[in-house]
Amino acid sequence: MRIHGLACCYVLFFAWKTEVGGGELAVLLLAMGLVTAAEAMNTSIERLCDFVEKRHVRQIGMIKDLAAGAVLLSAAFAAMAGVAILFSPKRWALLWGLAESPWRLAAFIASLIFSGLLIFLVPLRKE
Repeated sequence: MRIHGLACCYVLFFAWKTEVGGGELAVLLLAMGLVTAAEAMNTSIERLCDFVEKRHVRQIGMIKDLAAGAVLLSAAFAAMAGVAILFSPKRWALLWGLAESPWRLAAFIASLIFSGLLIFLVPLRKE
């Protein structure tokens, strides 16, 4: 969920910087909502399966894999929608404008480093 949340922040930032239209923003928001909802459903299915059966059962493992696969599919199609909208030739030139300013590029790289630390090094809450 951390990865999805940070990806949403970056998508909204680039949508703002490249001045996407209302319809395109709606598509991006729907795609982000779909991925977040799929992740929430996956988490609920996994917790329900763990509650019902404590030991490893092959069928429950398959159910969990299918739920995780749904998240993967929704994330893949959301990424394709984002690329189709944000990486048009006109907008690509605007995105390269970030690299022209050293302080903007440094701020962007710093945000990527901070995001990586947040995703991989900050411990998850234990239940």
